[in-house]
Amino acid sequence: MKVFSLLLRLLPTLIDILPQTAGLGRHAALRLTARAGVVLAIGALVSMAVLAGFAATVMGLAESLGYPAALGLSAAVLLALAGILVTALALYDRHTDRRAAAAREASIEALVGPLNLVGRSIGAKPVQSVLVALAVGAVIGLMRRR
Repeated sequence: MKVFSLLLRLLPTLIDILPQTAGLGRHAALRLTARAGVVLAIGALVSMAVLAGFAATVMGLAESLGYPAALGLSAAVLLALAGILVTALALYDRHTDRRAAAAREASIEALVGPLNLVGRSIGAKPVQSVLVALAVGAVIGLMRRR
């Protein structure tokens, strides 16, 4: 809760740092700052609710099983939740890496496609390609002398 109060005290300073220009930029920045504050408050309230629920669960288990067993069971649940989150993060990272690799592959194909087309046309008619290259080289050589 102390972090939340510190951030609330910091909010006017953040607003003062924003450019003093009138118009859409300052309005959008103020709106974004207000939304960030609301999201932070929601996150703090949800965190407190989850922690209160977890504490109630531990206290209820402690009455029926005793404190050592209740704390051990809650630690196992927390470790299982952490494992699930790590697994989800790893799967998401793998999915993101695959999408990035597919995008890189598509961009490489888009760049290499015209080169492959030129290579096939040269392979199909090598003599004509050499003559065209000689003619283009001669024209460029003449133009450079001028």
